[in-house]
Amino acid sequence: MGAALASSTSRCFLRRQQYVFMPAATFASLLLKPGDIFADVGAYDGLISLVAAHAVGGAGRVYSFEPNPAAFARLKCIIRAYALSSVHAENCAIAAEEGTAMLYVPEGDTGATLSEISPLAEGAACRPCRVRTLDAFWREQSESASLTLLKIDVEGAELDVLAGAQMLLSSSTPPMVIFEASDANALTFGRTVDDVLNLLATFDYQFWILRYPSLVPISRSAEINPSRNPEFWTDVLAVNPRVHGAQLERLRQRLPLTEGSLSELATAPPA
Repeated sequence: MGAALASSTSRCFLRRQQYVFMPAATFASLLLKPGDIFADVGAYDGLISLVAAHAVGGAGRVYSFEPNPAAFARLKCIIRAYALSSVHAENCAIAAEEGTAMLYVPEGDTGATLSEISPLAEGAACRPCRVRTLDAFWREQSESASLTLLKIDVEGAELDVLAGAQMLLSSSTPPMVIFEASDANALTFGRTVDDVLNLLATFDYQFWILRYPSLVPISRSAEINPSRNPEFWTDVLAVNPRVHGAQLERLRQRLPLTEGSLSELATAPPA
């Protein structure tokens, strides 16, 4: 398992898409500690859940949500193969309301979306899926500990996930949040990344992106993608400094805080 985790962590630090590092698993590995609780919304093939399970250990818990049946099957295989007793997997989508929705799964199962106007939905298989809210799911778990870190990768429906988690966000111990920021994906739901930032800001969250090896503060989506490249995306870390000061300081010790311009983010050539 150690070799697999080392390989997975290396992929998370070094793998690039549109010249941007994919930091979700990097944040998870740096912010989580034994005994913590992690929620992986849009777990896909389980890579980040695997990293998180290693970080939280046997005393912690990982809740993984994946609506795509094929991806969910791979997630379950990983859980069985590595005997990840701390991981609880749910074959459902997470959104603003409980119920059912249509899931569009592209050929090859490379992703899935609830938006029928997303490029992923073109020529995709359409199937019903169960939809939960995080608040309702969390109430059912009767957890004595708080959710430590929430990761969201749902092809543009991030705002819906957060709308169904306002009990968690408004609690005295809200989770840190990592979400995928892509205006192109958000547009398929009639939203923007700024809508997500604005909602989280009402709960006193502040925002950073990882331009490895630096932690870069941002406040608006224009700072994430100055050139407005429609194919650009990255992960954003949202932290409430009043609650998560210790975690943020630990992160800053590992990833220096940068105040410089982000203009090179969308234009830098691949390494």
